[in-house]
Amino acid sequence: MTIWADPEVTRYIGGPRTPHEVRSLLDEQVDEPSRGAFGQHPLIERATGSVVGDCGLLEKTIDGRDEVEIVYVIGKHYWGRGYALEIGEALLDFAFGTLGLNRVVSLIHPENELSQRVADKLGMVRESRVLQPDGAERELWVVEREGWLLGGGQADARTR
Repeated sequence: MTIWADPEVTRYIGGPRTPHEVRSLLDEQVDEPSRGAFGQHPLIERATGSVVGDCGLLEKTIDGRDEVEIVYVIGKHYWGRGYALEIGEALLDFAFGTLGLNRVVSLIHPENELSQRVADKLGMVRESRVLQPDGAERELWVVEREGWLLGGGQADARTR
């Protein structure tokens, strides 16, 4: 829960949450019927077993279009270790390979340069700017299945 209370970690995703807010969100997830492959899940560091963040695929409607968004939140102590790129690659492999999706998006705050760099390394391209229901502006980054699978994973193809 400390990840969600950290102002620096949550700066581009709506700001810090109180323990009560985090607990309410967790309770909602537990009470929901099974969402199968969608939802956020703990991100565990193999070496230590520590929870370093959470990640997943979320179904969203963006500008009237049904989309699947790749999301991740990583604790500040774990920044700079390559986890964002690693989890992004794994989620895209899952989305395109296992789920057979044709398109995956990411909504990124216009000032969040680090997430923009990760999206770029994942082979995503900036498609447009969109307004969220709360009025916040986000950049819509997109990657298509065809390009990802042809490159054996877009991030790998860019580093060859």
